Amino acid sequence: IDYETQVRPVLNKHCVGCHGPDRQRASLRLDALPALLEGGNRGPAVVPGKAAESVLVHALTGAKDVAIMPPKEPRLTADEVALVRAWIDQGAKGP
Repeated sequence: IDYETQVRPVLNKHCVGCHGPDRQRASLRLDALPALLEGGNRGPAVVPGKAAESVLVHALTGAKDVAIMPPKEPRLTADEVALVRAWIDQGAKGP
C-alpha cells in the first residue's frame, strides 16, 4: 500500500482539518508521516507493523476507550479503515 497515493489522501480528507499544519488537536499532526510516527498527547499515532496497537486505528474505530474520529460525519468508510490498518501492518512505510 502506497502512503502518498492511497493513505495520505484519506487522512487529508478526514483528519487534517483538526490534525494538520494549522491546527493540532491533542498535539497531533496527521499531514506528514514523521508526525504520525511522533504522535501527540497519547504517544505515537502509528506503531509500524502493529495496527492493533496504533492509536490512529483506535481513534478511527472507537476502540480502547479512544473517542471515534472524526467526531462528526462523514467518518472513514470500512474500506478506508481497512486500508489504513493494512498500511500500518505492512510497516507504515512512506517516501
